[in-house]
Amino acid sequence: MTTSNDVGRILRAEDVPAPPPAISERAKEQAVRMRRTRRTLVAVAIVSATAFGGVGVAAGSLLSTSSSSSNASEVLTFQPDPQWNLVVTPLPDVIRNNNQIAWAANVPIKGGDVVDGWSRDTVMSLGPGGVVVFASAAKSVADPQHYNKLDRRPAFDDGYFLSNGYEMQPAPNVSVQMITCRCMGVYLTVQIFFGRNDPTPAELSDAKRQLERLVLPTF
Repeated sequence: MTTSNDVGRILRAEDVPAPPPAISERAKEQAVRMRRTRRTLVAVAIVSATAFGGVGVAAGSLLSTSSSSSNASEVLTFQPDPQWNLVVTPLPDVIRNNNQIAWAANVPIKGGDVVDGWSRDTVMSLGPGGVVVFASAAKSVADPQHYNKLDRRPAFDDGYFLSNGYEMQPAPNVSVQMITCRCMGVYLTVQIFFGRNDPTPAELSDAKRQLERLVLPTF
């Protein structure tokens, strides 16, 4: 799970290919902002993957790798759902050894997200009815005290809701449910984005069902 501290550490790691200066500085600025408040974890979905040397998107139901019907697999993913588009973002080895990222959307994948595997454009373009469930997992983090320990899989109500005016809000109409926890041996951050500030009961139900399909990695 690429947390605020992890982003800064990754960018400083000698083994990570140096990105173009402008991109590197922008990514570092994002990392500084994320350290100031947990709310800026939302920015994880906004940071361009090219800041880490570029990533690709694997093929599958739309953009997914193989997934499992069980509650654990070698990679972070979601159980397939024909109504949702699934993305598993392959990170560089130096990052993937500790971090994994996957997300699903009930809308078409937008713009550059098809190329770099991140949810930036899809989240920013969400409208009524649109939902994106973004998840990141890690074996270890720099701030474990900020993760609620659970003896079960995460549920929607384990998080808190930000409707409008929060820092790094992707678009004026986009709200988010934030969940950070430690469960099944991994540190997990889930960001559930909605295309309206006040999600409908149907949208909330869709999001909860998709969260239940999250398959945690065994690393």
